[in-house]
Amino acid sequence: MKRAGLGVLFYAGIYGVPFLLIVAVIRRASKPWTPTHAAAEAFGATTDTLFITSMTAAVVLPALGLLLSKVLGEPGWARHFIGALVAAPLLFVVLCAAGSTASTPLVGHVPDDLETPSPVRVCAHDCPGG
Repeated sequence: MKRAGLGVLFYAGIYGVPFLLIVAVIRRASKPWTPTHAAAEAFGATTDTLFITSMTAAVVLPALGLLLSKVLGEPGWARHFIGALVAAPLLFVVLCAAGSTASTPLVGHVPDDLETPSPVRVCAHDCPGG
């Protein structure tokens, strides 16, 4: 049972983290239909959460697996989790490379909304048109 648990943890990190990262990049590169500014902020916040979750899981899942494999006395799984911990910085490099080619930041970006700007009701100085 302990080997199965370590296997689930390992493969969740190996396949789950890149999946979350790919979903976040696709969301970031897409042009969502956001009729209001609040919807655009919510879309951007969800994308940011996916980025942060995937990068955190890239470190936390292998570290937890390494700890558990050491406690349970599984040296084979410990080597696998060490390899996954070594691969985590590669995901950071990929994310940084994607961010350097983007015209806007990957995290903290709010897409454009379709809401029309509110008309100016008061002019500070001379109003155009009288």
